[in-house]
Amino acid sequence: MRNKQSAAEKDAPAASDAFSVGTAVSVTADDNTREGTIVEDFGVLPEATVDLGDGLQVSPKRFAVLLNDGSLVFVNDDSLKTVA
Repeated sequence: MRNKQSAAEKDAPAASDAFSVGTAVSVTADDNTREGTIVEDFGVLPEATVDLGDGLQVSPKRFAVLLNDGSLVFVNDDSLKTVA
């Protein structure tokens, strides 16, 4: 049985082979680096931002990473490096 892809999925860039669920990664944010494992890949996200009020704007993040200290963070691939 073949899976059907929507037009948007066909046009979307392929996910990086380096980052997938189960990959051990280091996460760098605010000059801090911590290690963990990718637990969810939300796929290609829109280039949209959400205004939370008081001028604070956030954009969607592609990956959920469970850090070794038990924290869950949401990041994009520019904050990740694979751990050997």
